[in-house]
Amino acid sequence: ASYNFILRIDPAFHTHRNLQTLELRSNRLRGFESFPGEMFFASLTALDVANNAITELPSNVGRIGGLTTMSAESNQLREFPSPGAGGLAALTTLNLCNNRLEELSEELGKCAAMQELLLDNNRLRRLPFSLCKMLALRKISVHGNHTMTLPPVHVTYGGPAAVFAFLEKAK
Repeated sequence: ASYNFILRIDPAFHTHRNLQTLELRSNRLRGFESFPGEMFFASLTALDVANNAITELPSNVGRIGGLTTMSAESNQLREFPSPGAGGLAALTTLNLCNNRLEELSEELGKCAAMQELLLDNNRLRRLPFSLCKMLALRKISVHGNHTMTLPPVHVTYGGPAAVFAFLEKAK
């Protein structure tokens, strides 16, 4: 359903319990306010809602345990839902570039499988220290967050532990 003029999703759509991939890129969606509680696509492994006008994701997105990739880039998000108990445990790639995020929850550190976290061009002031719990994390991109304190280049040569130590001191 990508590259259409979809404005909203029919509330009955959530009943597709076996849906694994949902691509709604480049539409005119503003949100998902109509999806009920725990029924938000329990089998979903890939969610792409990039290039829309979404201001808020439903809080239950953070409880999709099997989700491995999520792209919500180029929207108008001001926050990302906290992972619930066991939620987002399989998430390996999260793209939240080009939004209006000012902070991320410390709960994001629960995403232990995360390998790639893309946060370019937001309004982030700092990264949650809990990211150092993400031992699988290989890439964090934060270019264009102009109010964020970033470590000097010589600190980055020390690897993730040195970067997180610098960020902890900068709090």
